[in-house]
Amino acid sequence: MLEIPYIRKAAAWALALGFLVAGGVRAADPAVPTDAKRAVVVLKHRQAKDLAAVLGPYFKDAALIQGLPGSPDEVLLIRASPSVYDEVMAAVDKLDRAPKTVSVELFIAQAAPPADADKKPDGEKPAPAEAVVKESDLTGPTAEVAARLEEMRSKGLLTDLKRVHLTVTEGRTSSILAGENKPYTTGVMRVATGAAARSISYRNVGTEVQASAIVSPDGAVSVDLHLQDMTADTPPDGVPIGADEKNNPVFATDFFVTHWEGKISIPAGQARPLESVHSTDKNDRLRTFIVAAVQVLDADAKPPK
Repeated sequence: MLEIPYIRKAAAWALALGFLVAGGVRAADPAVPTDAKRAVVVLKHRQAKDLAAVLGPYFKDAALIQGLPGSPDEVLLIRASPSVYDEVMAAVDKLDRAPKTVSVELFIAQAAPPADADKKPDGEKPAPAEAVVKESDLTGPTAEVAARLEEMRSKGLLTDLKRVHLTVTEGRTSSILAGENKPYTTGVMRVATGAAARSISYRNVGTEVQASAIVSPDGAVSVDLHLQDMTADTPPDGVPIGADEKNNPVFATDFFVTHWEGKISIPAGQARPLESVHSTDKNDRLRTFIVAAVQVLDADAKPPK
C-alpha cells in the first residue's frame, strides 16, 4: 500500500503529464498559439508560485506559466510560443538560483555646525552644511568613503559618526536595533551649600534599521531600506534651564529623529549617500548625512568595479 505522500506526488506528476499532452491544466489561453512548446521544470531554489507570479505577466501574450498544485516539489509548468520559448527557459534558469547574502553597512554622520565666521550675515542661520561635507566625499569604493569619513571626524568636521551593519539574505528582511538609555538634565536647583542639584531623566536613543536586498545579474544591489535614528544634542546657545556651581548656564537637551525610507541601487563594493534625508531638528543646527554601502558575500559574486 502506498503512503499518502507518494500518492500525492504521483497525482501531481500525472497532472503535469496531462499538461504536456493536453496543453495545460486549464482551458487553453487564446493568446498562446496551438503549436506552443511545453516544459515541466523542477525548481531547485525558488518557489514555483513566486516565479509564475513574476514571469506570467511578463510573458503574458506569448506564454502560460503556472505552478503545479499539490506537488511536494516546486514544479513550474510552461507552455510558450516557439518564438519566446528559449527566452522563457533562460529567464527561469537565471531566476532559479540560490539566494545571495549581502552585507549592508550604513554610515550616519553629523556635520559640525559652522564657526561664527562662516555664518550668514544676518547671523540667524548657519551656512549650509554642504560646504563642510560634499557629496563627492560620500561616493566611491566603500573603504575609501569610510576612510574619508573617519578623517573628517578626526579633524572635527563631524560631531558624530555611527556605523551600523546588517547581513541580509535575498528574499528576507533583516533588522537591527542599536541604542542606549541616555541620561539628560531636565533642571538645576541651587541648594543651601551653593552646590547645583541636577534633575536627571533618561530617554532611549539610537538607530533602528530594516533592510532587504536583491542582487541583479550585473552585480548591482537594490536595497529596500527603512532607517530611523534618534539623537540627543545640547546646543551651546540653547534654552537655559539653570546654572552650575560656577554659575555657568546649563542648557536643555534637544532630541531629534532622522528618518529615511525607500529604495536605492548601489554597485557591489560601492558606497552612495542617501538623498532627501528627513530630520525633526527644528533648530537646523546639525545636518545628518547617511551613506549606504553594500557588498555581495557569495564566493561567485562579481568583483566591485
